[in-house]
Amino acid sequence: MKKRICFVVTSLSSGGAERNVSKLANHFSNIGYEVYIIILFSNSVFYKFNKQIKIIDISRPFKHRYFHIFYFSSKIGKIVKKYNINTVIGVGIKYGLISALGILFNRNCKLIIRGTNTYKLSLFSKIGLIFLKHRVNKIVCQTKAQANTYDRFLKNKIIIISNPFSKAKTNNINGFYSKRIISVARIEINQKRQDMMLNIFSKFLKLYNNFKFYIIGKDNSSNFYNTNLLIEQAKKLNISQKVHFVGEVKDIFNYYNDTFAMLVCSKNEGMPNSMIEAMINGVPVISTNWSGADEIIETGVNGFIFDDKTIDCALEYLTKLKDNKQTYECISLNCRKIIDKYNEECIFDIWESII
Repeated sequence: MKKRICFVVTSLSSGGAERNVSKLANHFSNIGYEVYIIILFSNSVFYKFNKQIKIIDISRPFKHRYFHIFYFSSKIGKIVKKYNINTVIGVGIKYGLISALGILFNRNCKLIIRGTNTYKLSLFSKIGLIFLKHRVNKIVCQTKAQANTYDRFLKNKIIIISNPFSKAKTNNINGFYSKRIISVARIEINQKRQDMMLNIFSKFLKLYNNFKFYIIGKDNSSNFYNTNLLIEQAKKLNISQKVHFVGEVKDIFNYYNDTFAMLVCSKNEGMPNSMIEAMINGVPVISTNWSGADEIIETGVNGFIFDDKTIDCALEYLTKLKDNKQTYECISLNCRKIIDKYNEECIFDIWESII
């Protein structure tokens, strides 16, 4: 009998968690699982899915923000019962716990919660983990730092599974000679801090004025509020002609194949897919020291980490890469080796062992 698994997600739009779901869902569909995906809020689908995968949209508007808890848990429970699903994978603590409510009395269904990049649990999540911890079979964290968040609640049920990544698709042959610096993340100043990136880039331009900065990612803010703030900042810094807002793109590898470096200035991350993907394809990354960054980057070996209060260090690292081709090529070579740690075939095997 085929195993039947169901992912519960807020959306399937572009994003790290959504990308991870697409990889896992397609993999399990390819090896014979019946795969279902329940969408809670947005029915837009950015990634490609196998035709055999059944996507179920239960999104609807709510007048009160807590009403959706009871609606979603009820709908999830009915869907699980209807399709006789063996394992539910809730993406994010909150919606994993809502899934737990939906299958609370269905002992034939296993529940796995995939943690996200939240390092400070909400009151709802804390209460939910206390009362529903016996209904959770596993909680999947991408890094040790993330696992520490849930340790006191689900110590014996935590497993660290990195996101799966494919082997390099490009060589970034022009890397050292490229005049392009990139950011690949949703445009969100408070979290991803593209404003910090502009400050770093403007200082770098004073040394090397033939570079351009490409901000790749979607702006979900109302009336493109974040993008407009960045446009105004670029004007004040007098670098408007050097900054390009690309939006979300389907084939990011066209950029990885001709990029000098990537900037990551996030306050926190779970496991930044674009950052690791860039490294696998030979693009050096200069990142802020969010919790877990040092599990991926070793400064001076396969990239650079800087304290977000000292952005001059980021400028120093960019300059170091530009001034020494040998250093650049060594960093580029070493960061490619990270695929050995995050190879999707190994990651899929670990997931299969817990489903």
